[in-house]
Formats: sequence, structure tokens, C-alpha cells
Amino acid sequence: MPNTEGLNLEGVGVEVRNGAIIVDDHSRTNVPSIYAAGDVTGKYMLASVAKVQGIVAAENVAGINSRIDYNLVPMVVFSDPEVASVGIAASRMIPSTWLLRCRIP
Repeated sequence: MPNTEGLNLEGVGVEVRNGAIIVDDHSRTNVPSIYAAGDVTGKYMLASVAKVQGIVAAENVAGINSRIDYNLVPMVVFSDPEVASVGIAASRMIPSTWLLRCRIP
């Protein structure tokens, strides 16, 4: 659960849903000069995603039209055996436009 309590986001007009700051793929909130990155966005609570969101936000503040593609987020479960994935779920693929590859050792 994103920890946004006490930030007075409603006071400055930032849209919050279920405790998460709503951002677009440029890390922008609905308030033009406010960006958000990391767990507070409620998207993926992964350090690698937070890092990219921060970079994207900084680049957009600097005038570079940068965006994050949430379809390319790598995910890892540190277990034995380890499990990893990247991309969209097979169930969301359009059969004629995507190639699905799967390798199981």
C-alpha cells in the first residue's frame, strides 16, 4: 500500500486513488508541475521501476519527452527455483500480432 498519508496531496490538487498518486507514463500527476515516482504511484513496487520512473520524471522536467513502458517491466521471484518474467501476459496478447516464446529448462 502506498504511503502518501500526510502529504497534503488533496490540498494541492493531486489526484489520489486508494492511497496511490495517479501518474501517466511520463511520471506526471494531474498537476502540471508535480511528478511522482516509486511506491507512492502504486504501479509496481519494485526498485527497478522506481528508478526508471525517477529518471523519466527528471527528463520530462528537463524538457525531454521521456516515458516508461509498463509492458516491459521485468519481475523476479527470489525463490528456489527462481522465477522471472518480462512483458505482457500471454492472455493479453493478440494472437496474430505477437510472438510468444517460452523456455523451460
